[in-house]
Amino acid sequence: MRTMEGYMEVSVFQKPKAGNACCGDSYYYKEQDSEFVCVLADGLGSGRLAKESSQAVIEVVERCYHHSINTIVEKCNEALTDKRGVVLGLLKVDYEDSTYAFTSVGNVGIVVMGPNGKRRKHIPTAGYLSGNNRKCNVVKESLTEEDKIFMFSDGVNERHLLNNVDENDTISSVVKRYAHRGESDIQDDATLIGMKYYRA
Repeated sequence: MRTMEGYMEVSVFQKPKAGNACCGDSYYYKEQDSEFVCVLADGLGSGRLAKESSQAVIEVVERCYHHSINTIVEKCNEALTDKRGVVLGLLKVDYEDSTYAFTSVGNVGIVVMGPNGKRRKHIPTAGYLSGNNRKCNVVKESLTEEDKIFMFSDGVNERHLLNNVDENDTISSVVKRYAHRGESDIQDDATLIGMKYYRA
């Protein structure tokens, strides 16, 4: 029996750029009774050095997930000094008041799709994190029961993803369908995180 105020169904697809042994994207998510946090970091370029940068961000979020988004981004920036850098998406869901807060720096996309199919696309802040101090724009909005949230790196074709989502789809079916149809088209590291919100 769940004791949380809400919960999130999550499904992930990840694939490295063709010819690379490792993916330069890293992701992490954690659910607690009152909140859910998810981060997607895309290391600049691809391969080992990109992975090193994106993994540095994940290590920060694993330690600091309970902090505010602005504080987490600040600590991620500090961890990227003398590294290649990342673009980043960071999401926090508050189960108690059914809201989400999100920031995106660079070309990590986030789209929220309601049960009626209506989409809310958030525009990222330009640039990337590389150890230099920078402001990030944090958006806070309400969540509705069964809202779907998609966070993705630039290796994911947004149009192909969103044009094949039905309001009755489960998150796992959307992500699996994209993975099966899109693998041959991937020209860069690709990570797709699909999430669906439920009230407890």
